[in-house]
Amino acid sequence: MSALFDYMIGLKMGIVDGRIHGKSAGGIVRTEGLSPSYFTFDLDMPTMYEDKYRKVRAELLQFHAYASRIITTIPHGHAKPFGAWSRGGAITVSAVTGVFVTLSGFTPSVTTQVASGDLIQFRGDSKVYQVVRDANSDGSGNVIVELSSIMVREPNVSFSIRWGEDVKFQLFLERQPVAVSIPGRSGKPLYSFSEAILLTEGLRPYDLQPGEDILFFEDWSNA
Repeated sequence: MSALFDYMIGLKMGIVDGRIHGKSAGGIVRTEGLSPSYFTFDLDMPTMYEDKYRKVRAELLQFHAYASRIITTIPHGHAKPFGAWSRGGAITVSAVTGVFVTLSGFTPSVTTQVASGDLIQFRGDSKVYQVVRDANSDGSGNVIVELSSIMVREPNVSFSIRWGEDVKFQLFLERQPVAVSIPGRSGKPLYSFSEAILLTEGLRPYDLQPGEDILFFEDWSNA
């Protein structure tokens, strides 16, 4: 796991919608999905002594020219699945229709095999998706999953998946945070960080305001 996530003291997970909404003069409302939605991670970092600061700073400096990425799971239960995910073997894709994906390999006839809010990721795709509504497995162990976002890349039949705490987010940093130091115990300096932002390539959240946190955005630009 990333040192940034390992040492943080707070994590806020959000979603930026890729849809636009419009209303005509006649009152007709239209919603159009222009791009996949993406996740944001707002990290509260503690004041720390040099040993932890050096590890965090070293990781931040790996974002050369603001283009390099980190690949990390996320802690503190934010990715823990709500569904049963009871299975007899590997779970694979058996059909795809729009935002609906049929998954096979579950234990048959189980209520809420997959639950609203669960995270899934398809083999060969760095994008992480979220489940819209609860779904049961049928008598053959199939589950039809509705995704909350249009897909970056449609998975092939027989592709395996990751779910829950096994999904891996690819994140990149827009700018380096400013490090602030103050005198600590026995003259040892204490360090803290100003806000830093990680963005999905090609999407910029213009409505975000500067704060005191380290803010990350999911990156699926290599998909």
